[in-house]
Amino acid sequence: MSLQQLLEIAPPLPSPIDAGRAEQWKVVEAALKTQLPSDYKNLVSNYGVGYFGNYVTVLNPFYPEHQYPSILALYKKSYDLLHENRQEWDCPYPFFPEAKGLLPWGKDDNIGLLCWLTVGRPDTWQTVVLNNNWQVCEEYPLTATEFLCSWLTRQVAPSFYPLECYLFHEPLFRHEIDYNLFDINAVLNGDLPLG
Repeated sequence: MSLQQLLEIAPPLPSPIDAGRAEQWKVVEAALKTQLPSDYKNLVSNYGVGYFGNYVTVLNPFYPEHQYPSILALYKKSYDLLHENRQEWDCPYPFFPEAKGLLPWGKDDNIGLLCWLTVGRPDTWQTVVLNNNWQVCEEYPLTATEFLCSWLTRQVAPSFYPLECYLFHEPLFRHEIDYNLFDINAVLNGDLPLG
C-alpha cells in the first residue's frame, strides 16, 4: 500500500492546513536527533492536519499542538508514569529516544497511540498501536501510510479498537482540528480512562 492508494481512498482537500515545507522537516529532525520516515513526511505534506475515518489523527509537527519535541516529552512523561504505576504491562518497549523505543506518529480518539518501533532505518520502521491505557500494544509490519490504508480498507483491525471506529463516513479525511489533544493533567491526576 502506498501514499497514492491512500490519496485515492481518502482524498485530501486541495489546500492542506499546516503541511510544512522541506526546510521545516530539517528543523524537526534535528530536534528529534533522527530522520523520520519519508512516507510520513509525504503524508503530512499531502494532508496537513486532520482526521482519518473520524478516529485517527496523524501527529503533525507543523500544527502548534503536535510539535515535536514538546509533544514527545508529554507522551514520554505520561508513558513512564503509567509504566511505573502498573504491575501488568504487556507492552515490552521503552519510549523514544531509548534504543528500539516507541515514537508516536498518531493518536486515536480513545487516547490510544500509533507509534513507530524505531528499529533499523526510518523508512523500515513498523507500527505499534497502544490501547487507551497504554498497557496493551499490537505490532503491524506496516509504515504509517500502509497502516492507515489497511485500516481504512478494513484489512487491519486492532483488537481494542471499538466497533464504531469502523463506521466510516465520507469523506474519510477531514480537516477538523482536534481540540481534545491528550491532556497530561488527566494522567497526572489519575483521570486517564482505563477502558
